[in-house]
Amino acid sequence: ASMVLSTQTLLLAIGVVGQETSASIMAGALNWVLKDGIGQLGGIVFASFMGRSTSQFDANPKYWRMVAAFSLDAATLLEITSPLIPSSFVLPVASIANIGKNIGFLTASASRAALHQALAKTGNLGDVTAKSGSQSMAASLFGTALGIGITPLLADVNHFLMGYAFLSLMHQVFNFLSLKTVPLAHFNTERLDLVLKAHMSEDKILSPADAAIEEVFFPFTPSYDNSSRHWLKIGSTVEMFGGPEACKRVLFKDNDVKPYALAKNKNICHLVFVTDATSSQIIQGMYHAYWLQYKQKNGFCYEKNYDEAYRHFDKFMLELIEKGWDLTTIRIEPFNSVRLTVSKIE
Repeated sequence: ASMVLSTQTLLLAIGVVGQETSASIMAGALNWVLKDGIGQLGGIVFASFMGRSTSQFDANPKYWRMVAAFSLDAATLLEITSPLIPSSFVLPVASIANIGKNIGFLTASASRAALHQALAKTGNLGDVTAKSGSQSMAASLFGTALGIGITPLLADVNHFLMGYAFLSLMHQVFNFLSLKTVPLAHFNTERLDLVLKAHMSEDKILSPADAAIEEVFFPFTPSYDNSSRHWLKIGSTVEMFGGPEACKRVLFKDNDVKPYALAKNKNICHLVFVTDATSSQIIQGMYHAYWLQYKQKNGFCYEKNYDEAYRHFDKFMLELIEKGWDLTTIRIEPFNSVRLTVSKIE
């Protein structure tokens, strides 16, 4: 509905509405085409930038769905305020707004796929997608009708802004509440952190539904990785372990190669995985790090902590499966993290 309001104000700003000469109509049409072209180009640039770390959409689909909603509403606000802007700046502002819309559409479609996958409990992804599409079309149709219905009641831009504020608030609130109800069964940084902290401190295992209630995915807040787990760095370089030789001593035991190296340096745990580490081994490394942080009573001894944590790990994994967690896919490593390649023991 708010897009109906923004479209009308934008048409007025670029000269399509309220002008009778053919030259004005042609100029308005050209501005509209330029606006769309620049917006699509901006969407392509954003997609190429995000292509460097596309796993973000799969790891944090709720966060990116909220980003999409904010981007769409911010772009709509720019369009609604366009009549208040000098005519020479209308095209740049409209182009920026269209870039925001394209970014919103892109992030919404990318995150929607992961959310649909979470709802497809019996492999019925096509059925879930079809129902979601029909609901989206119904909501869009209702919103368009609502926008057309309230437009005659809005006399000027100030009234349009008040109508936009109400509709945008409803959009954000309902979007947030709907995302809260979707349990995601695969681990990202935050969900694994919630599960491990609950297990270490309260000796309980959270289900995906429990984690969905506690999960934080509101955008434009301090980074979760930087604020909640300041004591753990994943994908650290070998220098954090004291150099290649010190890292090698941590990795090798009885001619076997451990799937990860863990060390504590200045109250910070550094964790790095080998190249072919499996999902369960990644969880094991995280389990070991949290065991060290929450259970250790004395000084750090890698071998002692490894053996003690490993004894409890199998039971922990069985409890995760019983709670409904998907252990085949885990996305916790930053896009700039490193892994260790081990060729042989010297």
